[in-house]
Amino acid sequence: MAADGKIYDRLAKRNRVLAHEMAAMGGRLETSIRMLAAISDLTAVPLEAANLTEASQKILDVMVKEIGDIDRCSILVYRPEEDRLKLLAAKGAVDLLEEYDGPYNRTLEFKPGEGIAGRVFSENTPLFWDPTSQETEALKIDSRLSTPKSLACLPISTSDLRVGVLNISFVAAKSFDLQRKRHLMILGGVVANVIQTFILKEEVHEKNANLLRKITESNMEIDERKKAEDALRAKEKELLHQTNNLEEANIALKVLLKHRDEEKERFESNVLANVKALVMPYMERLKKSRLDPDQRTNVALIESALDEITSPFVRKLNSKLLGLTPTEVKVAALVRDGKTTAEISEILIVSENAISIHRKRIRAKLGLKHKKANLRTHLQHLSQE
Repeated sequence: MAADGKIYDRLAKRNRVLAHEMAAMGGRLETSIRMLAAISDLTAVPLEAANLTEASQKILDVMVKEIGDIDRCSILVYRPEEDRLKLLAAKGAVDLLEEYDGPYNRTLEFKPGEGIAGRVFSENTPLFWDPTSQETEALKIDSRLSTPKSLACLPISTSDLRVGVLNISFVAAKSFDLQRKRHLMILGGVVANVIQTFILKEEVHEKNANLLRKITESNMEIDERKKAEDALRAKEKELLHQTNNLEEANIALKVLLKHRDEEKERFESNVLANVKALVMPYMERLKKSRLDPDQRTNVALIESALDEITSPFVRKLNSKLLGLTPTEVKVAALVRDGKTTAEISEILIVSENAISIHRKRIRAKLGLKHKKANLRTHLQHLSQE
């Protein structure tokens, strides 16, 4: 019995380790999925927005909705004629309520090199700030606004153009680990590509307007007109190239999402294989040991629960479509296995009347109310689909 107890303790410890690893993997997978969803939504902005201002608002909408711990974020663009970084758009979590416009400083501006935003723009390097950072003196404090708990300031730039900065403040004073920084920098790069697309588009529109104005006003020479048209075509070609890059990014995202689904199926298969290889042999040994009736009942319940954890039948019963409670799932599994109301009552340690009520609710949720269909037969059919 002492040896059996040690085996059971080792089994319990392995189960806890496996559950912890599964939770950690699920958290990383959820973070990656949210990031991919944000990137996918950002790459669609050029197809939905009419101008840079509208595009900036849509970008911030995506950031606030898809990255759950954001308090507020803003985009500042550099105005060379004023030598200032000026606020273009701002968005916060409170704006999602559509009943309140956040307290943003609409006149916010920085000189290059001034404050965190000015430094990030001048050095073209991201900066991540939290209360443990040494950059507190660089924050531009506004008495009308709350100081952020933590802040990421990312340059909006490409290989040949510095546009501005993206500020993201968070609701919690959470430090920035390597993975979090990498995700934010990737998102910053996508935002930079989208913003640059609209800047190029505005340049094209501006050049086109100038061309028409010059033709009307000065009746320019044919060769000068041809040069301007060639320049316009070059810009259009560059814009087309940018659009093609975004389309290729969408294709890559679809491939990644497909790969995610394949990884999910592989993960479920690994869990099933690990349970069968690492857990079930010990269960068999435990069943063959000397156990009293209560212990045998508990072992049977554990074995049944392990079977159901890896069963598609339980995943179907747990689906939002059926809406069964955890207790109803247990009752349904035992009914499917041929247990009577009295036997289920003894196993789950509840009254037979309670089990009868659960059976009626299960029939109603499965669409069997007022029908003569056998509940066990219907559940067995579900497990075979």
